Amino acid sequence: MNLDDVDLSNSRIKIKHNEVSTEIIMPRSVEIALKAYINEDRKELNDSQNPNPALFLTRRGDRMSIRNMQHMLKFYKEFALGK
Repeated sequence: MNLDDVDLSNSRIKIKHNEVSTEIIMPRSVEIALKAYINEDRKELNDSQNPNPALFLTRRGDRMSIRNMQHMLKFYKEFALGK
């Protein structure tokens, strides 16, 4: 998923799977969290001289792998549930 797949002004996000693109409406909480990430955290991770189009970046500024995303989501799910 790339940064240009997110349309914060219309609260939509484009999901691509096997060359098929679907737009979904983001819940307000997701929109707020993504906006904060894009405007703050992502700017610190992205190299301004060689920008990465990926939405989610590692600490080194590389595209986050699917496996890293799975670990991150599991961590935050458990954190939110108090496990």
